[in-house]
Amino acid sequence: MTQSIVKRLVLCLLVAAVLPLNVSSQTPSTSISPSSSGGQFTLKTATEVVLVNVTVRDKNENFIKDLKAEDFTILEDGRRQQIISLDVENTDSVVTAESLRAPLLGNLNPAPGASAPARPTPAQANELKDRRLIVLFFDLSSMQPEEIERAARSALDYADKQMAPADLVSVVTLSSSLKVDLDFTSDEEVLKAVMAGFTRGIGEGYADGATPDTNADSTDNTDAAAGFTPDETEYNIFNTDRRLQALVNLANDLSVVPQRKSVIYFSGGMQRTGMENQTQLRAAINAATRGNLSFYTVDVRGPAAPRPAEAVVGAAQAAAAVAVGLPFIRAVES
Repeated sequence: MTQSIVKRLVLCLLVAAVLPLNVSSQTPSTSISPSSSGGQFTLKTATEVVLVNVTVRDKNENFIKDLKAEDFTILEDGRRQQIISLDVENTDSVVTAESLRAPLLGNLNPAPGASAPARPTPAQANELKDRRLIVLFFDLSSMQPEEIERAARSALDYADKQMAPADLVSVVTLSSSLKVDLDFTSDEEVLKAVMAGFTRGIGEGYADGATPDTNADSTDNTDAAAGFTPDETEYNIFNTDRRLQALVNLANDLSVVPQRKSVIYFSGGMQRTGMENQTQLRAAINAATRGNLSFYTVDVRGPAAPRPAEAVVGAAQAAAAVAVGLPFIRAVES
């Protein structure tokens, strides 16, 4: 009986020693975070606003004006979406003869960690209303001297015959670096002066490298040194990525302007090397979509008759160029 009493006493002591540990572990912490000490509750929500550009014409191809938000219906997956606001851009309303300059293109070669471009002030935003923002982008690194002159003549012809009072035009060139030759302006004479400065030596930059001919006859007895073509595939990959990155920088710099922007891309061609440039191509498409910017390409090479031996290869390359180029343009414009 004495042993049972001792066992019960030891058991009670063990229970008494364990209970404080359990109670202390289950007690909630009394420390209060600074955010909850004031008794305030903060709820943050976000709404994605999608911008849709619409051009409305009648059966005679005339613009329909004085439209309201009630005149439109937007469906997504069969469900009607709410229209928050409607802004009408009427470029015909700008008839002033006074030239306007809008310094919207800042640093197109931002350093790592650089701050985002500043948004236009309300006064600047009011000046940009009912304006068409056009960027003449000359990829000089892909052009031959005669192609540069041909592109410059096209820009001069636009300034003489097609430039409207509502147009704000800028000139950007890509050679050894990305450069703003002229910020947005409606002055035709200033634009002509800049385009007249394009000389034959301005296009010296990063031309596409050569690729070896895989169809060459291995039994050819000509001089091997004279027929050697180095494989510059890696150089071509870098060159294409560099051009696409220039488009990304341009789209990011203009993303602070809500209006739709148009980039006329004058180039002597852009080659893709397999899937190596896919990442940079996707980045350019995403940047243009977010910035409400559309690309319109102009091939300054012009028509050329291939030699009979190159007819089949040329047709295949043309089909590949269309397969690559059209989805890019359609994706950006959508």
